[in-house]
Amino acid sequence: MKYIIFILLCLSLAFIPSLGSADIAPTQWLYLSIVILCVFIYLFILDKFQINFYYKIPSLKLYYFFIFFSFLSLTYTNNFIISIHELSHLSILLLLLVILINLTFEISLNFTQIALCFFAIGICESLFSLSPILYSIYSDGLIFLKSNSLNIDIFKGVAGNRNITTASLIVKIPFSLYLVYTLKGYKRILISTLIILFLLPIFLISSRTALLSLLIIVLLNCIYLIYNRSLKQLFVGIYLLVPILFSYFLSVLILPSNNKKAIDRISSIEVTNESSSNRFELWSNALDYISNNFFIGSGIGNWKVDSAAYWGSLGADYLVPYHAHNDFLHYTTELGIIGGILYLSIFISLFYICFVLFKKQQLISFTLFCSLGAFFIDSCLNFPYDRPIMQVSFIILITLISYYYKFYINEK
Repeated sequence: MKYIIFILLCLSLAFIPSLGSADIAPTQWLYLSIVILCVFIYLFILDKFQINFYYKIPSLKLYYFFIFFSFLSLTYTNNFIISIHELSHLSILLLLLVILINLTFEISLNFTQIALCFFAIGICESLFSLSPILYSIYSDGLIFLKSNSLNIDIFKGVAGNRNITTASLIVKIPFSLYLVYTLKGYKRILISTLIILFLLPIFLISSRTALLSLLIIVLLNCIYLIYNRSLKQLFVGIYLLVPILFSYFLSVLILPSNNKKAIDRISSIEVTNESSSNRFELWSNALDYISNNFFIGSGIGNWKVDSAAYWGSLGADYLVPYHAHNDFLHYTTELGIIGGILYLSIFISLFYICFVLFKKQQLISFTLFCSLGAFFIDSCLNFPYDRPIMQVSFIILITLISYYYKFYINEK
């Protein structure tokens, strides 16, 4: 049970308050560092746990190489202090990974317990996101339905940002669907009903990235059900389809006519710079910098400074973006092409392992693949690398995929 308690403690950082900070991330990093330090001291010093890095597993080896390459950037960084600050975050994540693999790799892991952890935390995040609506119903009834418009920022929840809230929920949804597949009777009905709470904030906020990820997850699950060709599994599809449809129509009922609905947001996607919130411009700037600094980047954490040169011409009132809105381009600007390829290779190895595991651990590998896919899409369009609420989920995914691969190799 140690690993379950530790996972719950780490996932619970979502509910750490900002303590007056303009950004909630610093207090979350502080909380995570305290939890990891305490657990590390307890396990490896007081309990004398033997540290094992399991470096022969490809995904873990690539992650270690990436961390090493990040530290190596101290030799050429443009700003040493900024790099140290960023490396402190990577060090926290590295310790988190080491603790998790040492807690889980020598035991028989119960994936249902892991899925329940993600599900429980996700439901709590959803309730925080929906709390303005729930409070309005409690105090004023359904009067909010008569309003002409609704500020969707009220649904930002514990993440402090509505897009981060939906990204965090999307990564957890495949674990909820796993429970629908595996549980039976009233438990399956209960989980299926509660998934409505999971999906409702996503439809209300209507983040295009989250909706795109959700659409792909739904399509993958349809393919999975067809692939199994089992009447029993196809029947389970009803428990997946009904919550999705119900939560969507509920969001249409809640959102005023002046607010764009989920379908409108998806149908309005255009391949233009304006429709992508200037992402094309951000990517173009990152690519231009990479072309001029192909092997030696700006140093870990420094793109937030070097990107200012590209945006200075837009005026003093414009807020210079800290991120390239693509983690792979972002790390390439800071670590050069080798560092960027290393980070991308972590995902490639994880996806490959999921494919390898499919015949042996079909539903588990499918669940991990969908969750990792949602994180990958977010990494391509946003900046989950900088958000501890997302990074904790990513490290747990690395641990779980590597865990099942280790046992696959041993059995083979």
